[in-house]
Amino acid sequence: MPNNGNYSPYDLERVKKAIDYIHSHYAENISPKDLAKKLIIDEKKLQFLMQVLTGYTIHDYQINIRIEKAKLDLADFGKQVKWIARKHGFVTPPHFTKKFKQWVNLSPREYRRLLIQAAEPLDNT
Repeated sequence: MPNNGNYSPYDLERVKKAIDYIHSHYAENISPKDLAKKLIIDEKKLQFLMQVLTGYTIHDYQINIRIEKAKLDLADFGKQVKWIARKHGFVTPPHFTKKFKQWVNLSPREYRRLLIQAAEPLDNT
């Protein structure tokens, strides 16, 4: 993370810790207020630095991690979408589908269909 003089090493370390915490607890509901309190940094400063350094708000960063982890589980066709939704912190399967579609431009089922198509051998006859 670049330090252009506007951010103290302490602030940058807090953001790194926030990112690590989000990765470790991505399926939990983490409010920016609680995260800032846990890391002993001003909430607005944390929000600002997360946006500058990652390109995401705290909430969007967490959603992105959830979606990326869910994609891995969607490749296991034995796992139900509703189970995957709950495992990755989405309150309901419809909420998961809505967020997945916003981030991936496909529903989880459409994403799975693409995975199946990609795995099918080409017919060379």
